[in-house]
Amino acid sequence: MKYIKFTYVDAVTGISIAAEPAANGPKFPPVVGLSFEWARESAYPTSVPHFFGTCPDGSDTQIDGVLGVFSQADWEQMQADEMAMRPDPEAQRIARLWQAAHDLEYAAISGSAIGLITMGVLQGKPKCLAVQGWIKSIWETYYVRKAGTSTDCDFAIVAGACPHSVPELIVELGV
Repeated sequence: MKYIKFTYVDAVTGISIAAEPAANGPKFPPVVGLSFEWARESAYPTSVPHFFGTCPDGSDTQIDGVLGVFSQADWEQMQADEMAMRPDPEAQRIARLWQAAHDLEYAAISGSAIGLITMGVLQGKPKCLAVQGWIKSIWETYYVRKAGTSTDCDFAIVAGACPHSVPELIVELGV
């Protein structure tokens, strides 16, 4: 068995995308018995992705798109190195949840408006209290999802639209 690194080739011309873009769409090189095993995802995004796979000993690997043939030990070490470089999936899940919650809040209420809300909440202003409740619902949902296994990044389903705009808060506060 051969252990190889390869990239896409043009689906019609067979020219490696390392040499020129695949004008006819990409495909794996035509290595007989090629079995894709893993990709160097830690390097994404990249214009020339690196894939790793195996093929029978008799397969021709001197073709466009094959970037190297390695010993099993070297190939397995590259795979171990790749897996160690990839971000922790749980950390990625939590980061996506946080970003989605933050983006929903920030789209309606930017940093400067938080001061308005704080002033209004301290004064018991109804619109400010409503916006604070809306923000609270986003972040309560975030913490529930974070504690579980949820990948649902749609916080608008739970929170709905922000109940009041920043101009409405300014009017309510008389500033």
